[in-house]
Amino acid sequence: MKKRKLHIYLFRHGKTTYNTKGIFSGWKDAKLTAEGIRNSKTIAKKLKNKKFQVAIQTRLSRSKDTLKYVLKDHPECKTILEDDRMIERSYGILEGMSHKAFIEKMGDLQFDFKVYGDAIENLDPKLRDKIENLLGVQEYDNQYH
Repeated sequence: MKKRKLHIYLFRHGKTTYNTKGIFSGWKDAKLTAEGIRNSKTIAKKLKNKKFQVAIQTRLSRSKDTLKYVLKDHPECKTILEDDRMIERSYGILEGMSHKAFIEKMGDLQFDFKVYGDAIENLDPKLRDKIENLLGVQEYDNQYH
């Protein structure tokens, strides 16, 4: 029996209103902008001559709306699954907050998870409390442990 070669095409949503305004979106349902719709149409053109049978989207409109443009040229795709595991991480209390407001709230604190990663246990207790209050203990535990 001949093995079929499978292809997986991954792409993100187009630009959203939150992207434009510099707002943390996370699990919030930010809508596509006009540029985001153009982004979606661009990926649709790139995938126009590809064939696929299954598409996966999240519950968020930015995911569904981006996929809608791609699927216009793919009548062969009969199965659309919804799976929220593809949504970016939750930013907890930061969701809906502007990047500027975050910087004002945190002051000059620079915290790089690439450097500190799982070492939150080793931080100064005041800094640890600040980070846990910002991210939420459960969110930190889910993402970094």
